[in-house]
Amino acid sequence: MAAVTPVIERHPGFIEEIDYNEMELKEVVGKGSFGVVYLAIWRNIQVAVKMIESESERIAFMTELRQLSRVCHPNIIRLYGACRNPVSLVMEFAECGSLYNLLHGPGNQPHYTSGHAMSWCLQCATGVQYLHNMKPKALIHRDLKPPNLLLTNNGTVLKICDFGTACDQHTHMTNNKGSAAWMAPEVFEG
Repeated sequence: MAAVTPVIERHPGFIEEIDYNEMELKEVVGKGSFGVVYLAIWRNIQVAVKMIESESERIAFMTELRQLSRVCHPNIIRLYGACRNPVSLVMEFAECGSLYNLLHGPGNQPHYTSGHAMSWCLQCATGVQYLHNMKPKALIHRDLKPPNLLLTNNGTVLKICDFGTACDQHTHMTNNKGSAAWMAPEVFEG
């Protein structure tokens, strides 16, 4: 099924409540910082539905919901809304998967060039710049890594996802968040 751009107005800070029964779940496509991600059909478009698996994942869920509701940028995965029961986020589906899977996945990998890599780097930087310049409070992702960079439009558009550990810039960070293998060395230096 071809991805169709929905005709849904996006207003930062507004979260549409979506009736879970409006969606048709198709298959599991991944696992995020919390819960399982499903491919689903909602209002005749493909969407990603992120569902929490346990009550302990609710904090990350609420953080991601709050932070994604604030953003609207072509290089950040789009939040369409949320369901109350079961608790889930309904987001843009990235049909090409993660940058990590493209680079390290099993089987034959699509051909990509240094031009693709440069474009992905620039798009990631553009998305991060948008987050860091948000008003009134900048947003810090804190877990930026290839598994959290999704590709759409035949791999030409990169989108940042997984905001479960994100925080406002002025939040006092008392402990490290994110994935140690992908952290900058200065994070460990204090």
